[in-house]
Amino acid sequence: RAEVSEPVLCVIERDGRPVFQLPLRLRRRLGVMEALPLAAPLAQDVDAIGEAPDALPALQAALSTRLGVDLLVLRKLRADGALARALVAGGIAPFAASAAPFIDLAGFGDFAGYEAAFSSSTRRKSRQRRQAAEKALGALSFRARPLGEEPGDRAALAQAITWKRAWLAEA
Repeated sequence: RAEVSEPVLCVIERDGRPVFQLPLRLRRRLGVMEALPLAAPLAQDVDAIGEAPDALPALQAALSTRLGVDLLVLRKLRADGALARALVAGGIAPFAASAAPFIDLAGFGDFAGYEAAFSSSTRRKSRQRRQAAEKALGALSFRARPLGEEPGDRAALAQAITWKRAWLAEA
């Protein structure tokens, strides 16, 4: 069954110009009006557009008084983003912090040991994807080591971040 929600754009203006925008969607669950980020749960992370560290009181007023929101649900909030800065400036501390997901392969010894933990069909699909990538890009290898152990690590990390940003821009 499709979820019914209403998109809204919260805009805070200063001197007639928007300085802070937060795209949300409203939904009613169990009698509670919730405001969630517009792209939740599909977005990788959540942030506002613009910069207004003093935005929290106006945002609270708009959500509760004008829109009747009982609960603002923020998951995957960017710790370095404008919305986080506005919340902290307004006295709201993060409820829980998390980091980007990583896989600790140390318990498996190597990548082959990690793969052995999956079903044969999952391993076959993974092997087929890897073979297609090798055909398109050349030989691939998987290594695990601490960052900074070899020259060029910082450059490799910067390249990975560039690729991730390009991928996000395409999505």
